[in-house]
Amino acid sequence: MGENPIQIRSRNSLLKALISLMEEKPFDKISISDIAVRAELSRQTFYTNFDTKEEILEHFLREIFDQCSLKMKFDSSRLMEFLHYYFGFWETYAPFLRLLLENNLSYLFLRQSRAYYQKVIVRSRSIDTDGRIIPYIQSYAAGVTYELLITWIRNNRDLNLNEISEVAYGLLTGGFIRGDFKINNSTRGDRNG
Repeated sequence: MGENPIQIRSRNSLLKALISLMEEKPFDKISISDIAVRAELSRQTFYTNFDTKEEILEHFLREIFDQCSLKMKFDSSRLMEFLHYYFGFWETYAPFLRLLLENNLSYLFLRQSRAYYQKVIVRSRSIDTDGRIIPYIQSYAAGVTYELLITWIRNNRDLNLNEISEVAYGLLTGGFIRGDFKINNSTRGDRNG
């Protein structure tokens, strides 16, 4: 897909239309015609940009994950900082993530999460291991952060940003398995982290 201004505007209009419709009715009840009409574009314009309505969401998620990866590179020596940034970043998209959850579309997020971790976790001095292990590390990181993020959104972000970051850190570093995990009491009650 090209990146000309008209196409970008059309994609943005289609995305806004789809999200607006998802706030009103279930995703599976939304037709491509509904999206085109709401976006004030033709069906032909829809099909020039996307093949399916899922593809609109995937495109948007790719763009968001690209923004996320530009702002914070993974470094295992700064894992807590990375997790705090990651959850804080996605917290700003909580309403969109909730729409995905409500419409059984969170698998689209997981798919993009895997691609994200393939970009941010690469063989480097911060991961001293056989290169064949890297895909497993990427999958583990994607799965853990995906499940925690989705649970956090589903539970209306009942933990503050520091707490959810500490939970992720405890899981990723083995603190839960060793039995030495605790949430820092100084972070409790501070809703914004």
